[in-house]
Amino acid sequence: IPPFSYHTAWRLAYLLYSGKITLAAALAACERINVEQGAISNAEVAKIIWDDAENAEYFCHPLTGRRYAIRHDLAIPVRPRFYFVRNGSIQIFWLQPWKTLELNEEQLGLLASVIKQTFVVDDFAKAELYMLDTSARGPTKTRCPKVYGFSELPLLGDEGLKAVFDRFA
Repeated sequence: IPPFSYHTAWRLAYLLYSGKITLAAALAACERINVEQGAISNAEVAKIIWDDAENAEYFCHPLTGRRYAIRHDLAIPVRPRFYFVRNGSIQIFWLQPWKTLELNEEQLGLLASVIKQTFVVDDFAKAELYMLDTSARGPTKTRCPKVYGFSELPLLGDEGLKAVFDRFA
C-alpha cells in the first residue's frame, strides 16, 4: 500500500478551478494529511493547480465515474471527477499528480485513449482533454507542470487498446 495518496489534491482541484477556496485554505487542507510526505506532495500539487487556475474561475461540473470494459468480466473505473467549459469547449479535467512515478508519453496516450472512449460520447462528442501533469523532469527532479490535450498525445484506437488490455488481462 502506498504511504499516501493524492486524494486531497484531486478533491482540491475542483474547488481551486471553480474559485471556491483560496490557496491558503487548500494548503491548510494539505497540512492535515497525517503522512508528512503526503502533506508536502499534495501541497506542491495544490500550488500548481492554483497557478494553473489563477484568474480563470471556471464553472466546474462534477462528472460521475464510469467503468471501461477491458473484457466482459473485467472493467476498470475511470474517474475524471469534473469538467469545465473554456472558450465554449468542454474540457474534461484529469490530474496526473505523481512526481517521480511520472507516466511517459505512450502511457499518457493510453490513459487519454481510455478517457476519450469512456467520456467523449453523446453530448460530450466534441469534448477535449485537460490533463494537468505535475510530474518532475530532468536531473533536479523539480515539478514541471504541463497540460496535455487529446491532440498532444498518441491516442490508441480500438485495436490498440484491445492489444494493450489483452496483455494486461
